[in-house]
Amino acid sequence: MTHIQFDYTKALTFLNEHEVTYLQGAVRTAHDAIHNKTGAGSDFLGWVDLPTAYDKEEFARIQKSAEKIKS
Repeated sequence: MTHIQFDYTKALTFLNEHEVTYLQGAVRTAHDAIHNKTGAGSDFLGWVDLPTAYDKEEFARIQKSAEKIKS
């Protein structure tokens, strides 16, 4: 899985560096709760696994139909 990097340098006109540092713990906690599916609303996190856990047979059928429509 690719890691997302956030370049906040353009936001430093609105935030101070210490505010970003202060929020790192909360962001890490939220990240862990989402990926471990342990937080409130964890039963609504199916989208987290969607890039890798999808119905591959259905996707193949959709691709086949798309090719048929294109031709």
